[in-house]
Amino acid sequence: MGRVVDRLTPFSEEGRKKKKAGICINCKKHINESSKFCSNCGQEKLTDPDLIPIKLVKPKELKGNLPPLKFFFNDELNNSVTTFTLIQNDEYCNVYLVCSNYNLEVVDEYQILHYWKQTSDMQIYINQVNMYDEKARWVDTNVGTRDGQYAGLIMNFVKRALSHITDEEGNPLDLDETF
Repeated sequence: MGRVVDRLTPFSEEGRKKKKAGICINCKKHINESSKFCSNCGQEKLTDPDLIPIKLVKPKELKGNLPPLKFFFNDELNNSVTTFTLIQNDEYCNVYLVCSNYNLEVVDEYQILHYWKQTSDMQIYINQVNMYDEKARWVDTNVGTRDGQYAGLIMNFVKRALSHITDEEGNPLDLDETF
């Protein structure tokens, strides 16, 4: 049984130095650090000190033992904000609750994202249930994008957001990584 992440778990030293982001609670748009109000709707800025923009997240941090607690992707194409909140971090995996908040929708969409650090019976089971190869390391619960009449037609918002993560050389996060 993995431990639940304590909100006080520190970022790496590098993570602590990163700029903290503001996000509008009204329209979900990114707010400049220097601004006090949202330029889109005028809402006063409220910030979450743990929430960082996805462009500051590096693959090695996501895969490591001190992954970011929270990060977000402002998806202007779909007029939504996708947030990732770490809910488990142990020797087997890092697990995030992923929420896509669409400005015009009443209900947000939630998924779970696993990054497997090592193989296990539970890893194989979860991969199979979510229609992934048994050796896949990045596994989300957005099964509708892989099965049924809409497979391949519906955008996987989890993978869309993760595709914006790059390493120091600009190489994208390898979402097809296997054991």
